[in-house]
Amino acid sequence: MRRKIHVSGVPWDEKSSFMRGCADAPNKIWDAFNCESANRCSENGHDLGMDDDFLFEGNMKLSSGNNAIDEIAAHASRIVSEGIFPLFLGGDHAVTYPLVKGLSDKYKNLSILHFDAHPDLYDEFDGDKYYHSCPRYQPNPVRRCQKSYRYRTFCLPGS
Repeated sequence: MRRKIHVSGVPWDEKSSFMRGCADAPNKIWDAFNCESANRCSENGHDLGMDDDFLFEGNMKLSSGNNAIDEIAAHASRIVSEGIFPLFLGGDHAVTYPLVKGLSDKYKNLSILHFDAHPDLYDEFDGDKYYHSCPRYQPNPVRRCQKSYRYRTFCLPGS
């Protein structure tokens, strides 16, 4: 039996400390996936665009504040409890904690491999333990493999 892959957008950037806009990412990623110039085939030739097991549910409907954290966790938990493999398109770093929280009951050996230019390991930021700079620090029952890589695009002044 093939496993279904359930794609959900997590359009949330409320906990960002710098700029908003990450909430637009799920739609932009899905639009790029479905662009006529894109190739949706895997390396073995399997066309994901023709696959009934690859489903895009759309974006989660989220409220705000810490209520959104609970809603994201509940959504992730519901998907995996139905035996569906999840793929989440975010959103700001802050979506990490509630997604892991929602997945950790089903996936007891869940691990995180984190690629970013900085580790985001604050225990809280501006008094908020769910801020985007804190999601991988929050206590949760997962193993972490923290790999932080410095990747940046530098532009010279006037370029």
